[in-house]
Amino acid sequence: LAAGMNEGSAFDRIIMRIIDLLMAFPFMEIAIVAATLFGNGLTNLLFIVTAVWWVPFARMTRSLVLKAKTETYVSAAIVLGAGNADILFRELLPQVLGTVLVQATFQLGSLILTIAALSFIGMGEHPPAPEWGSMLSDGRDHFFQAPYILLGPSIFIILTVLALNLIGEGLRDRLDPYEIVEL
Repeated sequence: LAAGMNEGSAFDRIIMRIIDLLMAFPFMEIAIVAATLFGNGLTNLLFIVTAVWWVPFARMTRSLVLKAKTETYVSAAIVLGAGNADILFRELLPQVLGTVLVQATFQLGSLILTIAALSFIGMGEHPPAPEWGSMLSDGRDHFFQAPYILLGPSIFIILTVLALNLIGEGLRDRLDPYEIVEL
């Protein structure tokens, strides 16, 4: 494949060191520092979250591609004269896409919890914008008088994360190439 994508190339080493650096710090601390520097609000919060959220996907995708590159079907495609784009889109992408999609559904639930937690501590969107974390934060002052105020956002957070996890489980079962199908 292209020189920039080979394991051990300068491009690969630089990107992996950036990923290692981003993974060395806990995400919540990065988000708190970035929110302090750039300010609160949903736009800044989403920018901060997506700036760091791609890191585990990049590491996982890299390892899957490096493993798939050693398979015989990739060698056969090279021998048959397939170009880099053909190998990437016809051989490697189908092998990697399922795993990445499943991981994305699981991580999306975690992302929702993270955004709600950051909004809960005041780093997200503020009222009157409808944001689950800020709704929980506003309702905690009234917990003993009206605990039902916390039920709405809490139930919707739980149901959304549960639904995403169930979708991830379904995708995992559906996209598993080693699953034996019973007729």
